[in-house]
Amino acid sequence: MDTTPRGATVFLNQVDAKDATPSTLQNLAPGPYSVMVTRNGYLPWSKNLEIRPEQVTFANTIRLWLSGEASMLRLGSYEQIAANPEGDTIAALDTSSTEMVFFTSNNLALSRVRAPEFIQDEQSTIRWNPNGTALVMGGGREGEQAWWTAPDATSREAGVLPDGQYFWHGSDLTGYDGEREYVLDPRLRTLTSERTAVGKLGSLEGLTLEVNTSTGLLLLRSSSILHQAFQLPRGNWQFADQQGQYTLLKDGDRWLAARVRVDGNTAEEVVGDWPRWLPRSKIPTALFLNQNEIWIWELGSTPTLIARQSEPFVQVVWHPDGQTIFVATKNEVYALELDERNGRQRTSLATLDKIYDMTYADGALLISGESNGVRGIYRRIVE
Repeated sequence: MDTTPRGATVFLNQVDAKDATPSTLQNLAPGPYSVMVTRNGYLPWSKNLEIRPEQVTFANTIRLWLSGEASMLRLGSYEQIAANPEGDTIAALDTSSTEMVFFTSNNLALSRVRAPEFIQDEQSTIRWNPNGTALVMGGGREGEQAWWTAPDATSREAGVLPDGQYFWHGSDLTGYDGEREYVLDPRLRTLTSERTAVGKLGSLEGLTLEVNTSTGLLLLRSSSILHQAFQLPRGNWQFADQQGQYTLLKDGDRWLAARVRVDGNTAEEVVGDWPRWLPRSKIPTALFLNQNEIWIWELGSTPTLIARQSEPFVQVVWHPDGQTIFVATKNEVYALELDERNGRQRTSLATLDKIYDMTYADGALLISGESNGVRGIYRRIVE
């Protein structure tokens, strides 16, 4: 048994095991045990585990969260909030000033960029590029307006994009509107466009999305494998991402991960808003939020339902270790362990009167919400 941090006290069936983590408990009779781990200054961890004959039961990924409450970090009418992949820059949309505000996790101000007025009518998500230098809002579905900006933007005005569906392809932003392909280079702040060929909806990494003229269905065709094409399920699919060997396509809230190969095509589908990729994962793995459901999708495998409740969730984000996710409801934030033995461990971390959004950065949860009539960004240090 091991914990982060170490030096925690272990209790078995409410009895002190007289051992601190990391520890190996031996000579235990087979059967169910109530396990609790405590450490001063941290919230307790507990779970029922089964000891089986001649088998080792592991509990070596236990993470303890600091005790405490959420405290005000920034006053203001903030709604969407998201840390970049490195966690060193936070972007938060201030709806009172119609600005995207950039700052560090300890509230050091970086910059402010004026957003387009139409953001008031959009329920968009902040989507950073993989290297954390620029973000896009909107452009996630047909008819949704889109704009982009960066923490080091020189104009202090966000860039409005042509109508289309946009996704990050590396550090560049790619978009399609059915007739043209757009590519935004945020480093050079240049937007180029090219008309797509008749019957083709776009191309990505050697694959072409085209219409089968006889059936009206869409095909994913490989330029490197002769006569190799994959017929997509019915829908208005458009390219949405590239992760390893998998091409992601999107139709509204439907997502399809397709792999076109000589030895056979494969595809899996999930319904959700936007993938939240687990950093540095060997196999691309994403969290999806679908209203009142949370799904985990390891590409190449069937998506797994992690949690469901009667009301929609507000947000879900990864802890970097990939063993825990942070979940926000309309008034609570909690940590949810992914170890499903005898139920997933849930630890309440913060309660507010209303929660709009949440992100994780540098050992803390940043929560946009309201408490006791005061609106702003609250910080809950958890590690």
